[in-house]
Amino acid sequence: MSTSILFSALVRWLDFAAFAALAGAASLDLVVLPRGPAELELPRRALRRLSLMAAAALLLTSAAELALRAVTLAGGGIGAVAAALPSVLARTHFGSLWLLRTAALAVLWRLLRAGHRVGSAATPFPIVAVALATSLTGHAADRGDASLAALADWLHVLASATWTGGLLCLSYLALGKAGGPARLDEWAPRFSRLAGLCVLGVVLSGSYSAWIELASVSTLWSTGYGRVLAVKLAFVLGLVGLGAVNRFRVLPALSPAARRGDAARDFDVARRPPGAPHDAAGSRFWRLVAREAVLALIVFACTALLVQLTPSRHLHHHEAVARIPLAAIGC
Repeated sequence: MSTSILFSALVRWLDFAAFAALAGAASLDLVVLPRGPAELELPRRALRRLSLMAAAALLLTSAAELALRAVTLAGGGIGAVAAALPSVLARTHFGSLWLLRTAALAVLWRLLRAGHRVGSAATPFPIVAVALATSLTGHAADRGDASLAALADWLHVLASATWTGGLLCLSYLALGKAGGPARLDEWAPRFSRLAGLCVLGVVLSGSYSAWIELASVSTLWSTGYGRVLAVKLAFVLGLVGLGAVNRFRVLPALSPAARRGDAARDFDVARRPPGAPHDAAGSRFWRLVAREAVLALIVFACTALLVQLTPSRHLHHHEAVARIPLAAIGC
């Protein structure tokens, strides 16, 4: 694998992680964390700081992507690349979407700098626009911007970023606030339900995308694209498995009813610190979230590599075209 492909994959990995942090922060602030409690204002301010850092990272990765496209088009030195930039922006599909993405990020940056909350009514719109630009510059857009494949990929980007980004943001909050935001038993089930809906969206949209990108099941082990996709799916399954443990084993122990039951069954109260069952379950919750976040970063790396590789169906199409005799196409 060439150095340029690896560098491009690294840029994409950072791009995916930063966008997930944006989407995750907005979803946590908008639909997960309870409104009103003063003790949650500190986590919300931390989410806004993280969102500003993520937006800055996305502006940097956007600039790097533009430079890489210009290098591909110019095929020369720095002077040729600089000369090619106006053509990339004004005359290419990528250039139009790059301008849309950059404008959306600039609007989001301005909103966050002005003090808007990550989950305010205005911030989701530029985030959705960035996701759209991301999808329309990927493999799914080969079938057209208005195709079902592009729509499925857009939904896949939003659902996966909301799910995994929430995990990244929760890990960030836990590291910065010694145990994460308060009222865990109140908002953790909300995040679990949101994550479950996102997983459903990821499975449905991802299955459709895999169906149209893979020529056959055998390409999962016979092509580079398929092998990377198979590795990605394995890590996604691990991510889902950890999430299921958190949802069905840990969260029930966080409920007030479970804590009351534990206290009633524990007759040696003097030897048991107050709230110990809740603290133990909370600690396990945060450990699993941290492990899920690590797996999410690995999934981003696999996705970044997939962007650089030719999908199996496209590869088979190119090979079939190459085998057509020149006389058959009038040459």
